[in-house]
Amino acid sequence: TRRSPRCRSGPLPARGAVRITTLATMAQKLILDVDTGTDDAVALMLAALHPDLELIGATTVNGNVPVDYCTENSLRTFDWIGVPIPVYEGVTRPIARDDFPIPRPDIQSSSAVHGGYLDVPPATSTKQATGAIEFLIETYRAATEPIILVPVGPLPHTATALAAANANATVLAAL
Repeated sequence: TRRSPRCRSGPLPARGAVRITTLATMAQKLILDVDTGTDDAVALMLAALHPDLELIGATTVNGNVPVDYCTENSLRTFDWIGVPIPVYEGVTRPIARDDFPIPRPDIQSSSAVHGGYLDVPPATSTKQATGAIEFLIETYRAATEPIILVPVGPLPHTATALAAANANATVLAAL
């Protein structure tokens, strides 16, 4: 069936039929804070391609693999689907845990639970010069409408940015 890109009332009616509809609301803005492996790559693709969402950026954090792998994997994901979403690299270590990440000499091994790079071509796009925490602080300070922050990895960016920015609760729609 044909779908109208401007309304939420489902398939288009037969030609000549009358249809009452409402204009679609603006897409919900969000930022994903990820430690991109396969699961977060799926989340990034869904957010970037969903018609009701506007993914305004992705921040990467050290998680199951070092942050440089997470950043490259996020860039690879967006390049793979052909959607230019800015990626902001974040911190390399947790706020209060010195023993993480645990060194993994076999990070690219096929037997590794959380491998290194995703099995798609290397990224052609590059990370943003601004770091993840700075991006979050600047974005929420300048926001005039709600933005959902979706942290799906470790939380040092969320904690640091909210504390440093004294975040405006009216634009942090949800966490």
